[in-house]
Amino acid sequence: NNTQLRRVRKFLDKHNCRVPFTTGYGSSEAGSNVTFHISGKPAGNGNVGCPMPLTNVTICKPGTTEEIGYNKPGEICVSGPGIMLGYDNPEKTAQALIVHPDGKVWLHMGDMGQMDEDGHLYMAGRGSIKRFGGGFLDYLPMENKLADANIPGIVDQFFVNIPDEDHKGYYEPYLYVVLQDGYSIDDIRNAVTEALEAHMVPTHIIQLPERPFWHFKTNRIGLTEKVLEARAARARQMRREPKAEVSAPAPVQRVEKRVVVQQGIPEEVVIVVVLLSLVLGLIALVGGFFTTGITQVILFTAAVCFLVHSLIELLLVVLTLLTRK
Repeated sequence: NNTQLRRVRKFLDKHNCRVPFTTGYGSSEAGSNVTFHISGKPAGNGNVGCPMPLTNVTICKPGTTEEIGYNKPGEICVSGPGIMLGYDNPEKTAQALIVHPDGKVWLHMGDMGQMDEDGHLYMAGRGSIKRFGGGFLDYLPMENKLADANIPGIVDQFFVNIPDEDHKGYYEPYLYVVLQDGYSIDDIRNAVTEALEAHMVPTHIIQLPERPFWHFKTNRIGLTEKVLEARAARARQMRREPKAEVSAPAPVQRVEKRVVVQQGIPEEVVIVVVLLSLVLGLIALVGGFFTTGITQVILFTAAVCFLVHSLIELLLVVLTLLTRK
């Protein structure tokens, strides 16, 4: 993008290298380079130059062999002696190498771009990536808008299009930024929104210490995998059985255990009964000495009963008093 180009030019100027820096476009399937710069149009804004000798480049409506006009975005297709013979997968080969109405075999690159009247190819991004609600999410146009806005605090920036979690077949733009010391994402958020078209505004802005690379390319695949792994982990967490809700314990019904204490005869009454039995026993005993025959027997018997009863009652009263102490 334009930020990277400016950084390279600044480096070359710092080292007194006056050689113009240009860009090109190609792939392994196309035999390396497809284009290079042969005119005075500067590199930037996705300009990757004109087709190489013996190489034809056209722009087609994505998924078809229909060519479209100048300055209209579509899929970049290449034909020439440098294109591959095929993959080791016949299905993939059939998707990439297609015979057009002109009878030539064309390599469908899977990249989006457009061509001007002078034959300059302008690269936009990988694949026909749409956002739900409308609009294509092409990397270079989005990144160049931010680069040309010169937002204070941003050292480097790039987009990664992540599959839309809620709308299958669509994508969300994630913006990754490298910031100057002292700046935060909140400091740049409004400026980023103002610099972009509505469908380009990122759903997430993530700060990185530096741009990650893999085989000399921005490691968008690795960042995409991290986002998808985080989503999968979150989904697994949500699918787990929720912990059984511990309901509040039912209020304990207090059962008042009523200990029924059988009230015994009051001690005063017992004492009176004991004394009465003792008196009656003494009376019966004395009466037995003044009588004879059956009457004497009855009186002696009654005297014994009353005296024994009074002694037992008296003993119980004493034991009760002793246990209470």
